[in-house]
Amino acid sequence: MPEEHVNLSEIGKYKNHIMYVSDRDGVDDLYGTDIATGETRRFLSTPYGMESYVFDTAGGKLYFSKLGTKGYLPHVSLGDGETLPVTDSIWRNPITEEITRTARSQIPDSLFAREPDTSSFVKKRYCKAGHIFNIHSWAPFYFDTDNLRTLSFDALNETASIGAAVWSQNHLGTAQTMLGYFYKNKRHGGAFRFTYSGLYPVIELNAKFNSRAFIRNTLDLIEKETSSTMSESPYRDPSLQISLSAYVPFAFNYGGWSRGLIPQVSAGFSNDRYEIITAIDGGKMYERYRYVVNFTASLRYYQMRQTPVAAVYPEYGFGIEAGLAGTGNMRRYIGDRVYGYVYGYLPGIANQGIKLSALHVRNLQEKPLAIGSISLAPRGLSGNAQALFNPSCGTLATADYAAPVYLGDISIPGILYFKRAVLTPFFDIAFSHDRGNGGECFSAGGDITFEVHIFNLPYSFSVGTRLAYNGGSLLARLPGTDRFYAGFLFSASFD
Repeated sequence: MPEEHVNLSEIGKYKNHIMYVSDRDGVDDLYGTDIATGETRRFLSTPYGMESYVFDTAGGKLYFSKLGTKGYLPHVSLGDGETLPVTDSIWRNPITEEITRTARSQIPDSLFAREPDTSSFVKKRYCKAGHIFNIHSWAPFYFDTDNLRTLSFDALNETASIGAAVWSQNHLGTAQTMLGYFYKNKRHGGAFRFTYSGLYPVIELNAKFNSRAFIRNTLDLIEKETSSTMSESPYRDPSLQISLSAYVPFAFNYGGWSRGLIPQVSAGFSNDRYEIITAIDGGKMYERYRYVVNFTASLRYYQMRQTPVAAVYPEYGFGIEAGLAGTGNMRRYIGDRVYGYVYGYLPGIANQGIKLSALHVRNLQEKPLAIGSISLAPRGLSGNAQALFNPSCGTLATADYAAPVYLGDISIPGILYFKRAVLTPFFDIAFSHDRGNGGECFSAGGDITFEVHIFNLPYSFSVGTRLAYNGGSLLARLPGTDRFYAGFLFSASFD
């Protein structure tokens, strides 16, 4: 084949032809080059272009998207229909040709005659393990994300902390790594996340150190009492949480809807401490556990309309998840737990949107302790109170209303561009249904975020703050909880 300066895309194979979409005649059409003879022929000729072709070899038909006055619409033609010969002439835009001619006239001929140095292009085997870490982004503060919630359109503004974070991705886009340092509640901590999606199931490893003090749980079977405490000192009792998850993100997208089914299994480790006091021979026996291992199996289904460009949430949609959680080393005292979670979106005024969600958890057995791997805390709870709010039977309901606000053309050229602001008032309320310890607590407030682009990077960032008021009958029983909460929000999209 002679060398031609044209664009090629969607390269594939059909019978004895190499197929591709090319703009050699001015618009994107489908071409095929015979592998045996090298002859190139045009399989489709459209007035404005086409894309996304699929051959039905059994039916002998060709399906493709054809550009017209109403955009790209599906079309079908005979896969073995008449083809057109390709001439040697290639369509050229006269304006771009003139610009190219002018630019070439200003470049010395010696540069065109120079032979490229190929000494550094030595052919060698590509080592996947050697290229698994390639840092591509960093931030001067720490924030984390939930890949599964992102996959299933479960929108959530993430709180950020003072610190730093770096992100890495291999050349194939199948291994993502995050390493972070944070300073939160006067504690210095670190976080690590690694996700590999090169083979199913997707494997995800998460670790977090010293995000809080570990919980000291005491179960006195003699006095029939339980208590949970956490150190107030930022220099004592650093926590450690590690989880390993495996999931398969099945996707069934058609008809303008994004549908998915995500089965997941995970194992977790926490260094929360447990002390069990039992009676023995007229005295007391102390049984101590320095860690707890938990296992979770869940299934999530979601069905969403696509999110309009000017909106924040999907126009319509819902998601539902059910799961079972249990422990591996303390089953005598901690019962298995089932949970159900549902969330959905409804349109608001103009491009505004509503998100509603509900989470319910319940222990399956009458055990004195409850596993703490599922959080029911409203968004305004922070610090020790967020970790200690763990009823054996409880419900959390949330409501959000997201309203994008156009800011006009506010920018510092080449440095900062403000896309828009988003105001999201919310209300969270959690109920404890435990006998003798029932009640509720709530958070009412709002998120104020700004979507920005920095230094002409192709990524979108969201930065802002969360303000909330906390109340309810359970608030007085949770240590270290303030009526008012203020936090920093940050998120990034690397799509």
